[in-house]
Parts: sequence; structure tokens; C-alpha cells
Amino acid sequence: MLMKRTTTNNLMSIISSKTARVENVILRYSSNESDTEIMETSKFIESLKHLEESGIFSDSVDWKYEIAHTPEGIIVMVNGYLGAAYTICRMEFMLRACDNVEKSDLEKMLRRTIFSQLSA
Repeated sequence: MLMKRTTTNNLMSIISSKTARVENVILRYSSNESDTEIMETSKFIESLKHLEESGIFSDSVDWKYEIAHTPEGIIVMVNGYLGAAYTICRMEFMLRACDNVEKSDLEKMLRRTIFSQLSA
């Protein structure tokens, strides 16, 4: 499945509204897949918040996501690429939808753009 793009602001909106919770944050460095670091979710959320508040730098991470249904509920797999195709750091994490959140609701929040916000 082709991963779709989203933004730092959209991810932070989902997290801060408690629509979904962050799980399993992994940082992968350079092209060596074995060079990884597990990051605490609270530290990741705090870093994401700072990135969102940074203004023009909030779009410096190329976020891509894929939504899936699992026996445990709806999850969103997210990858964030910092840099070019031969990136120095790739962030991977999972958003688990909270109870009573539909896939379509998550999709709308992840795909929101400045144009959809202005027309609302």
C-alpha cells in the first residue's frame, strides 16, 4: 500500500485531542537498519510539540502514514524522514485509535491542509 503524506500539525492535533495515542517510537539512523534507538513516548510527544511550535521548521520532517485495521483496533503506522532519500534519521511510530474513533475520522485529521482549515 502506498503511504500518504501528513504534517507535524496534523499529528500533534490527533495526539493532543486524544483521538489516538502514540506507541512504539523507534529511531533508525543512517542506512544501517541495526542502528536503532527506542524513544520514550512522552519524550517523543514533547519533541513533536516543540517541532510544531517552531514555525517554518515544523515541515522539515517528511511524515508518511498508513491506516490499518487489526484485531486490537485501528492503528496508524507513521514514518518520519528527516533529510533526503538517504536520510540520516527515520522515525517510526504507531498511533492507536482511541475507543469510538472511526478510520474516516483519523483519515480526515491526517489529510487536513491549510485550505481545508480555511474553508471550515
